[in-house]
Amino acid sequence: MDESFGYCQYCFDDDFYAWSACGSRDAGGLRLSYTDDELKPMCSCREGEVLRKGKCTTCGNNCHNCTDTYCISCDYGYWLDHTGTVCINFCPTGSVYDDARESGMCVSTHGFYDIVDYTFTCAEMSDMSDPMIQRRWDSGAVARPWDGHEPVWITVLYGGANEYAIEFDDPRPVDNRGYWFNGECQFMTLRGFNPSLSPNIGGWMKFHHSLQTILSIIPILADPLIGHQYNVLNYDAGQWSWGNAKSRRFSEVSGSVELYEWHYHSFSLDNYKGEATFTVGLDGDSLGQSTTNSFLHLYHESEVLLGAFNGHLEDGLKHLFKGFMYTLTMGIYHTEDFEKF
Repeated sequence: MDESFGYCQYCFDDDFYAWSACGSRDAGGLRLSYTDDELKPMCSCREGEVLRKGKCTTCGNNCHNCTDTYCISCDYGYWLDHTGTVCINFCPTGSVYDDARESGMCVSTHGFYDIVDYTFTCAEMSDMSDPMIQRRWDSGAVARPWDGHEPVWITVLYGGANEYAIEFDDPRPVDNRGYWFNGECQFMTLRGFNPSLSPNIGGWMKFHHSLQTILSIIPILADPLIGHQYNVLNYDAGQWSWGNAKSRRFSEVSGSVELYEWHYHSFSLDNYKGEATFTVGLDGDSLGQSTTNSFLHLYHESEVLLGAFNGHLEDGLKHLFKGFMYTLTMGIYHTEDFEKF
């Protein structure tokens, strides 16, 4: 075994026979072994490992068997998400565990594309003594009966970081304009919505800056092994990107936006078995799209920050949104491919 370059060579336990398990590892710590079956050399891996490009490596968390881009089967107690990509023990908002058809995975439908649906107008603030300071919305139980399922989701949207107080980080409501974000410290927080690997987002917005965050998604509890991972959707001078900020892997689309003008923006990731197509829409037309491997992370519980990227303790808030947001819809992107499972 050549342990420096990571490829298989003959291993001998004695002078006459080649054995299937040498027990050696390459410089990166990945196990390699050799078998000679009918004079056809091949590498074999331990249980829980798969052969990828001449090396034995493990699949993702909770994944029993996989390809380069998606899980094929899951460990006991876990199942595939609705895109057929990763193994989890919950279902993201907009998908449900299929106990009706018994597919053993999360499933979804077109009816879950707008689970979050808000219009920021003062006219809808009649429950407040001063309508101009309304800044918290409880969606209640959003139930969408579908195909024998009775899913219920409850989301809460509020200004800034404090759910029950109006502070300096709350965006300012302007009648018939929605919410004004000053680009310095103001943002909104959405809780109870845990985006899938195929999220769908839309809304009327007016940009006042060419570098800003539309939203970021962070886990409420970080994985102790990898720390915080942040899913971020942002715009930077004609370049839209959506991906994971910590690993610095993004899906990107080019397309500029006219500042100081109202436009309807839409963003979707059509993810199927680890391959994600990122589409950016402007006023009902496609501004562009790109296809890459899926870079987003799934969280059992998360916060969605509208208008800010949270760098957590290392950086704090940055790249804050400057402009107006008038409407917001969020849900799950669904294609007929999901019905193939």
